[in-house]
Amino acid sequence: IKWLDENLNLPDWDNVNKHALAFFLDGSAGKNGTKIPDNDFFVIYNAGNTGIRQKIPAPPEKKAWFLAINTFLKGTKSIPPKGEETPVNGGVILTKPRSSIVLLTKLI
Repeated sequence: IKWLDENLNLPDWDNVNKHALAFFLDGSAGKNGTKIPDNDFFVIYNAGNTGIRQKIPAPPEKKAWFLAINTFLKGTKSIPPKGEETPVNGGVILTKPRSSIVLLTKLI
């Protein structure tokens, strides 16, 4: 797990005015001998009263980011059915106030 701020830097853990945090979970093949890579995940939490423009790390080679969860959306729109995730284009995503976003990678 790699913890990040909205600019993909290490978070300033001492700044009480920051209300957003993200992390990257690497899904590459494990060191335990596993040869099968998994999805990567990028999770964004925004506990603030305003939206944030969160930079997104470049996806690993031969993969692309897809929006898997957006808690700002209501009801069943917040989590699309498996396989119907929305592609994420560009290096920034708007994270609305008091919401979370989960991106996952898929092979392209």
